[in-house]
Amino acid sequence: MQPVRLGARWSPATHSRRPYMGQAAPVAPDILTVVVRKDKSPLAGVPVEVMFQNGDSKTMTTDAGGTIVLQYTAAQKGQTVVRITPPGGAEDLGENSAQGVNLKGGAAEVAFDLVGAGGSPLVGLGIAGAIYGLVLAAI
Repeated sequence: MQPVRLGARWSPATHSRRPYMGQAAPVAPDILTVVVRKDKSPLAGVPVEVMFQNGDSKTMTTDAGGTIVLQYTAAQKGQTVVRITPPGGAEDLGENSAQGVNLKGGAAEVAFDLVGAGGSPLVGLGIAGAIYGLVLAAI
């Protein structure tokens, strides 16, 4: 007679995929990431104000990578407004100065894409005047 080995018996408890104690599934941290770019390159030193639904507010400036990483709590979840102050030499297109995001828990990201202001407005008026002159000359 052969002795019964423990490995020879099949048990659902030994073959289950339940995690052992202390090995729960990783939970994504509650983090808000704000990215500011100008002409598709990161923009450093931009003041960013984050206003949470519960009334809390934080003001920070972007780092060399043009980002801010901010951890929020359960009390700060909900509709949040992120507002930037565009620096000189960047054109504010209206919707790019403030954006809303709904924080539900986990990671959230807000991206601001600014456009560089191109030259003097007199150059644009000169080009428009030249085109208008050509249209009048064609008539």
